[in-house]
Amino acid sequence: ACSTLLRIVNVNRKSNLSSAALISSSGTCLCHAQIIAELLGTFIIIFMGCGSVVIDRRFWLTSVGIAMTWGLAIMVMIYTFGHVSGGHFNPAVTIAFAASRKFPRGQVPAFVASQLVGSTLAVGTLTVIFHQRVDIRCTTTQYVSPTTHLGALASEFISSFILMLTICGVATDSRAV
Repeated sequence: ACSTLLRIVNVNRKSNLSSAALISSSGTCLCHAQIIAELLGTFIIIFMGCGSVVIDRRFWLTSVGIAMTWGLAIMVMIYTFGHVSGGHFNPAVTIAFAASRKFPRGQVPAFVASQLVGSTLAVGTLTVIFHQRVDIRCTTTQYVSPTTHLGALASEFISSFILMLTICGVATDSRAV
């Protein structure tokens, strides 16, 4: 459970400015800007990426165009919000960083919640925009009959592992810079 308290704290001690922030049970400062950055970044990435899949149904964007859209959306959001929140934008990234002690565990629930809200709002927005024009189910993970639930879970696990291997190798290793 997320045991955070809303307090007014002195976030920027040099300029003596006060700002509303969340204080986690571990005592680390979790500014509203970080939560908003994760929510907006996740929203934009999912909106652009899933939107490209929806548009592909009608305008043949192709898999290269879809991949470029996802990649560019992630890159731009990391450049835009990375300095604010770390640019996780994915619960798997946040949880993996916390598990490897590169991110405070007390901040995980708030980050994951903001990412889930951002992604839900993005798909909801796409549903409203493309209502009855395009089948929105193409934005969800689907698998066909010979694939079992275990096979689909294994596929998601392997994909997430590759994602985290790449992120940890690039983002957290000082030799990668």
